[in-house]
Amino acid sequence: MRWVKDNIDKVKANVTARAVAVDVDTAVSLYDAYLALVTATDDARRQRNL
Repeated sequence: MRWVKDNIDKVKANVTARAVAVDVDTAVSLYDAYLALVTATDDARRQRNL
């Protein structure tokens, strides 16, 4: 997914060329939210284990 985020213009062009109904911006946004949750969870675990 990181590649998609780093190459969003290429992915959007590919999606358009394939005539696929995918909202790339939403997918990247959801990925960012997921990463934020993973980071928060890891931080909470780290604090618990101190």
